[in-house]
This record gives sequence, C-alpha cells and structure tokens, in this order.
Amino acid sequence: MYDRIVVGIANRSTARAAAEHALGLARSTGATVHLVYAITEGEGTEVDDARRHAAGLVGSLALSHSQAIETHVVAGRPDMATLDVAPQMGADRLVAGTQR
Repeated sequence: MYDRIVVGIANRSTARAAAEHALGLARSTGATVHLVYAITEGEGTEVDDARRHAAGLVGSLALSHSQAIETHVVAGRPDMATLDVAPQMGADRLVAGTQR
C-alpha cells in the first residue's frame, strides 16, 4: 500500500506521537519512514540541537521498531518543509504532528 511515508515534526512534544503513528502504518505496509524536522531560518545554533533531537528520536524508535527510518532536518516552516521533502522522497503518505 505505502512505500515511503513522510512525517512532519514541528513540535518536540508531538514528535514521538506523529512518528509512532507513521511507524504503525509502515509496519503494516513495509514502508520506509522519513522524519522531516523543520527549523525556522535564522535559528542558527538550534540546527545542531534539532539534528541531535532527531537522531535521538530515531535511535529510541529504532529500538522498538524494525522499519527503516531516515531523517531530514531542513530550514523553513514545518508545513512547507514537509511538503517540499515529500515529492523528493516519492512519498505515498504524509503524517503530521500538531501544535497545541
């Protein structure tokens, strides 16, 4: 059904829930999950923090899931970053976390 699922992560508190949902879909379809972590341009030093957070999230998820996970840390608005990465990866499905 799905080969590539792109999940947008804009808020750290919702990142794991969105990724878990995407991984659940991937488990049933054998898809690769692409995590897109958007950084607002001009945040400079936060790019490294975001990369570390994404790597930590992937590491902890990899311990409990066997699906392939790839990360993409990109500059820009979260919604636009996810929409930019999705066609580049040939996404079959998009999953997004929400901000409250």
